[in-house]
Amino acid sequence: MNSNYFIEKLGFAFDNQTISYDIKLLANNIGVDAVHCSGEFPAVFFKEVSDFNIDNLKEIAKIHRKIWNNSSIVFLYVVSPVEIRIYNCNETPVFFNTENLQIDREIKEREIETCKKSDEETLSTLIDIFSSVAIDTGKVWISKYSSKIKLQTKVDRYLVNSLLKLAKKLSNDIEDDEIIHSLLMRSIFIMYLQD
Repeated sequence: MNSNYFIEKLGFAFDNQTISYDIKLLANNIGVDAVHCSGEFPAVFFKEVSDFNIDNLKEIAKIHRKIWNNSSIVFLYVVSPVEIRIYNCNETPVFFNTENLQIDREIKEREIETCKKSDEETLSTLIDIFSSVAIDTGKVWISKYSSKIKLQTKVDRYLVNSLLKLAKKLSNDIEDDEIIHSLLMRSIFIMYLQD
């Protein structure tokens, strides 16, 4: 990742030597440019863009979805030369199969904070709450931003809620709960094998 104003201000330094092969592979598969690890675990993914045009917003939405599916990283920092946007990767991602999708509005809903180079007040807040030190110490969890980071929308809870809804629908046609559970488990197993 190239040197960037926001990365420097927030105190992030990327050392590929200390990152495990598995984390590098994960970052590469997701399509991000850098990873900040808190200890040995990834904490923040970074993506660098030239600007926030529609094509880049679509790419950000796809990356966000991959991170959400992974269910281990909370933050995606997307930086341009003049702006940073911090995304909540616990938030349910943009579903591209919906009609009349307004990607700019949809991805905006997943933003925790955004800051332009000229906005010194917001940058000061970012340094206080979203810097490398603040991420490592967990300061975000005792800040006003903690309420924006909903854990109820994580992929594992989403999966459980979807399975419960599907089981309820199936119970209209199938009376035996054991058959419903067996059918759901086999379906999950088949999807796992396909993946």
